[in-house]
This record gives sequence, C-alpha cells and structure tokens, in this order.
Amino acid sequence: MSIQQQLGEPDYISEGFEFYAGTESSVHYHDHRHAEIEIVLVLNAAEVHVAWQTSRNQHQERQLGSNQLCIIPSQQLHSLWWEDTAEYIFIFLRPTFLQRTAHDWVQGSSIELKEQYAIANSLIQSLALTMRSTLSAETLDHLYLDSLINVLVIHLLKTYADCQLTTPAPLKTASKQGLNKVIDYIDESLDQDLRLIKLAEVANMSESSFCHQFKARMGTSPHQYVIQQRIKRAKLLLLNRDLSIVEIAYRCGFNSQSHLTIYFRQHTGMTPNAYRTTHI
Repeated sequence: MSIQQQLGEPDYISEGFEFYAGTESSVHYHDHRHAEIEIVLVLNAAEVHVAWQTSRNQHQERQLGSNQLCIIPSQQLHSLWWEDTAEYIFIFLRPTFLQRTAHDWVQGSSIELKEQYAIANSLIQSLALTMRSTLSAETLDHLYLDSLINVLVIHLLKTYADCQLTTPAPLKTASKQGLNKVIDYIDESLDQDLRLIKLAEVANMSESSFCHQFKARMGTSPHQYVIQQRIKRAKLLLLNRDLSIVEIAYRCGFNSQSHLTIYFRQHTGMTPNAYRTTHI
C-alpha cells in the first residue's frame, strides 16, 4: 500500500499534484519509495522521525522539529514515524508536472530536486498553509490555488534544483498576441471556473512562463486581474435593479453572494448592496 493510500483521500488533487493535511497519532510509514517528489511539513512540536538511504547507500536519520520540512526526491527509499499527535502537510509532485510547469525556466530536459531533510523554509511553509486555508474555505478558488502551486514549483526549482534556471525571454510578437487572446478569453469567460492551465494554453505558453509574462505586461498576477475584472463587471450589473445580487455573483464567476461580497468589500470598501444603493 502506497503512502498516499495510507493517508487517505487527498484534500486536493490535480494533474501531477496531490495535497494532504491532517492530524494523526502513532504512525509508521515503513521503508518505501515512489515516483513522486514528496514534501513533508510538520506543523507542531511532535517528535517526527525520518530515515532515508542516500545515493551512496548510506543510512541517515533525523528528527523533524516544529515547522521543519523534508523534500524527498523521486525514488529515494525513506520511512517516517511518530508516536505523538502530529499536525502535518504532505505534498506530492510528479516529475513530469515539475517539468511541464517549469519548461521555460530550465536548461536541459532532466529536472531533479536535491534531497533536504529537517530544514526550515518560511516560503514553502507559508504557501502550504495558505493552500490548506484556501481548501478549507467555503468556496474553492481554483485559479488562486493553481497560482500558489506555480509559485511553489518555481521556488523549489530556484532553491533546490540540480540544474541551472534561466529567466524566460522577453515577450515576442507571438507571445504578445497570445496574451491578447487570454485577455479576450477572460473577458468572455468571467462566469466560468477559470484554471491556470487553460489560460496558459490559450496563450500557448507553459504555466510558469505565462504567469511571469502576464505580470510583466499587466502589472498584476492572472488571479488578481481576474478578480479585478469580476468586480468591474459586478459594478456594472449592480446598476440593473432587475438582477438579484445572487444572479450577479454567478454571472461574474463567484460561487455565491457571500463569495462576491468578500471580494467586493476588499476592492471597494462596501458591500454590493451598499454600492447599488449609493449609485442608483
């Protein structure tokens, strides 16, 4: 039985990415290996132990402290165990997912991450905790979660890859045309559940290159741009009293009236109903 099967149903799964968060007592994941790159983050003071076999067949063992993590390369033999109650986050990344996401950043075709055991990395911890918070929210913002995953992968590559990274080249005419297509696509699809992989596909870029080029041109991330456009459309629709706020929320791509209200208040300082009352 794989470690993923032992962990149970993932909190989130997409192509090449799995996320698990939980609390569990007295666990032993015996010697195992798998194709995925594994990130283990311990969030409390439980005595979590990890053992692994190095590339030179040497046995190593460490204890993870609170807020420490491991980055376990693909196919590395390792085991994990603890007796206390441990609060944890497990992330599994397929090497092919890493390759696809970072296509324009990597020189060469082979990507591997160097093993890291019992280290602290505040950015990885912050991203993982934000993912957990996003997944536990009332409504799931897929584009925001996709963007967090992209930031995580680029950070892993920049910090722990065994290969040299290059910054994507400046926009060419074809790339500019691709971004124009994305802007039109977003405008036509605001009522839909937009995903990063689809936006990158429309632009004919990898996800990482698309995020980089989009922010360079627009001055904001794809996720923030989409939110801004949804709020802009909501303002226009709120001028029509024949439309309920619930219907406006759905037309603008929000999952509920409360979902719209949260973002609308953040961007305007007032609720949709207050905005309607003020402007009509």
